[in-house]
Amino acid sequence: MTQLYGGAISIVELPSTFIDISQFRQVPDTQEVFMNQTPSGDENANFDQSLIFDLLEQVSGNDFDTVMSEHMEDIADVKCRLIEHVDNGVTRWYSYAALDKKDGVNVLGLFCLIRLENVKTDVLIQYYVPTKEDISAIDVTKSADPVIKESYRVLRQIGDSFTVNDWSLFG
Repeated sequence: MTQLYGGAISIVELPSTFIDISQFRQVPDTQEVFMNQTPSGDENANFDQSLIFDLLEQVSGNDFDTVMSEHMEDIADVKCRLIEHVDNGVTRWYSYAALDKKDGVNVLGLFCLIRLENVKTDVLIQYYVPTKEDISAIDVTKSADPVIKESYRVLRQIGDSFTVNDWSLFG
């Protein structure tokens, strides 16, 4: 298991290619930030992949569009497409959005929004994946791009395994 926020939260073990950015620069207390490091000789190099966990104040609304729009307001002006809604005691929304294009590379944002009602907190897990594939009309669940397939699989494992071990983290 990978421990977050000093062990207060745990998730599935991250692949060994992910490095904790807090070892190199200051990260806000409400965030955990990782970069996916891939060998430079790899033709599917993902140097700019980033994974961010953000503990946010719960916003009003109970539907995906309202909640996600409010949280995305500070990140990007995009409309997220809902992939799946899971509610097994904890609400989880999985979604994605095509964010921007830089130097011929598209950036796909994969998101898991977890609502922790009992502590009035929304957890936004953001996974940014650069790709050469045209993602403007992509369906992440049916993508032929192996990087996108693997990235979505990793995000699902992270979101599904997200466990609060110490609720005092939330005050």
